[in-house]
Amino acid sequence: METYTFIVEYPDFSKRSQIFITQYCAINLKESLWIWANNLDIKLYPQKFVKSIQEEVKCSDIFPMPLNNITNGWCRIYFMSSYGLLLNIIKVNSFRKEDVVIAKDSQNRLYTFISQYNGGTFIKQYESVTLLKAFMWWIENMESQFYPHLERIKLKELIVEKSLHPIPLTEFEGIWFFKYHLCKNYPLNLYILDTVSKQEMYPSEWD
Repeated sequence: METYTFIVEYPDFSKRSQIFITQYCAINLKESLWIWANNLDIKLYPQKFVKSIQEEVKCSDIFPMPLNNITNGWCRIYFMSSYGLLLNIIKVNSFRKEDVVIAKDSQNRLYTFISQYNGGTFIKQYESVTLLKAFMWWIENMESQFYPHLERIKLKELIVEKSLHPIPLTEFEGIWFFKYHLCKNYPLNLYILDTVSKQEMYPSEWD
């Protein structure tokens, strides 16, 4: 069985969107998507919207698209009336129980960074022997057109001083969370996922 993380932005793709995270174990991506759709909470999403998503998932011709330059990452957007749901799926390693921030490994691991900032969602991947080193590389490569330059320098200093670091989300496998206010009214929400490095076949490749 494999572990798939579902990160949802809802009800739209703006600063007021909320983040919902779930994880499911399944044989493959297709089965995990079916499980996710059939476990959508009608207390969070309109019932008609849930039914619409479930009907689409049943259709084998419509499937989340692979994210560009991202290993084992897929994306799908669902619409209904004024509602919009952005779904990102990441296949994660499920056997890492310890805190990888301080773990010492001899092999590189693949980390996926999903950041929500100022109404935008940005996804990057970096390989490193530790999460903290990958995190530093992510900070080094923060695009100046999306993130304030001076705050990026300050953030790097705080990480080096060990005043800040990602914290594990203990209710999930292989996920860490980091939050920091780059600007007064614009918090940065960052999710880091310990990602399976061997690419899963896309459903269209099964035939």
